[in-house]
Amino acid sequence: MGDAHGTAALGEVQYAQNQPLTRERVGIQMEKLGNTPYEWESLEIQMDDSVFVPMKLLNELRRQALAALEEEILQKYRRQEPASVSLAPSSAKKSVRKNIPIYVSCEDIETALALYKREGIRGMYLPFSAMKQCLKAGTDRGLEMYLALPHIIRGELPEGYLQQAREWLNQGMTGFLVRNLEAFAILQKEGLAENCVLDHSMYTWNNEAVAFWEGQKVLRDTIPLELNEGELRHRDNSHSEMLVYGYLPLMMSAQCVRKNVYRCDHNEGRVELKDRYDKKFTAACFCDPWKMENTGDKTPCYNIIYNSIPYGLLREREQVRKLGPAALRLSFTIEDQNEAVRILDEFVNVYQNEADPPQREYTKGHFKRGAE
Repeated sequence: MGDAHGTAALGEVQYAQNQPLTRERVGIQMEKLGNTPYEWESLEIQMDDSVFVPMKLLNELRRQALAALEEEILQKYRRQEPASVSLAPSSAKKSVRKNIPIYVSCEDIETALALYKREGIRGMYLPFSAMKQCLKAGTDRGLEMYLALPHIIRGELPEGYLQQAREWLNQGMTGFLVRNLEAFAILQKEGLAENCVLDHSMYTWNNEAVAFWEGQKVLRDTIPLELNEGELRHRDNSHSEMLVYGYLPLMMSAQCVRKNVYRCDHNEGRVELKDRYDKKFTAACFCDPWKMENTGDKTPCYNIIYNSIPYGLLREREQVRKLGPAALRLSFTIEDQNEAVRILDEFVNVYQNEADPPQREYTKGHFKRGAE
């Protein structure tokens, strides 16, 4: 690396009221270099006694320092472009990134336990029950871990939900995946807006909306699925994730298909629907959207009906890169754990290892079409 160096400064050190932070604990956290190409040759820690720093702050400090180091290294090898006249609008100029970070979201514990061990992912979005099982294992691997809130929120948060989330933040959890305005309002009121990643269901169709959410200090948003490739070229995607795989929701409803056809047994399950063309659509029942042990049978539930064919941009690698997203996401919902692992490995090989994409049947959604 020569004389390259990276520095970062973040947050404030607090006085420890109960358990002070030890050098050993800081060392363990800073050594989690995850999937980065770096390793420590030596690590010297200078700190006072009786101090406390949240684990999420150490994680962010490590990421910022490594990003600064990488920028310093790459700067030496960048060529100066000759002066030229460009007729393209400024909104169309985007930096093409090849090594775009990949995140995954999943709904069940088994899939989460199978995915967190795989190479090539930067972070995970998990519901409460899966986060409870996977947080320590994920942070030990240097992954960013986000608590995924329900798609629909009615009423108050379950007792103890935010308290547990705050404890997880202190243990290294990065933040939250927010899917509706109600959830964001609750987290903003609690001073947690800066820990929020907005899902594609939150309105960010244009640069004005993107700028509004940046003003709310959210971590990043998700590129809307309703815009086509041409429209996305005129959108600022530099602080946005882009969904490149997943069964897209066709409908979310409080009307339970399973209850109406059979009966309600309060056990989350799935029902298959067929249309007149004999295509199958999976309706997933979310009887306990919060995935907590202390929620009862009266917890407001909902159904999600998914498309029959998964959305996938496996062969559109170069088009996706030109749009300049900050990150990519694979969303696993109705897949089993083996299928999820196979799909993740395929996308990692294509987007990160420059492999040729395999032949798979995917819908492109609005990417090639656009909203009507």
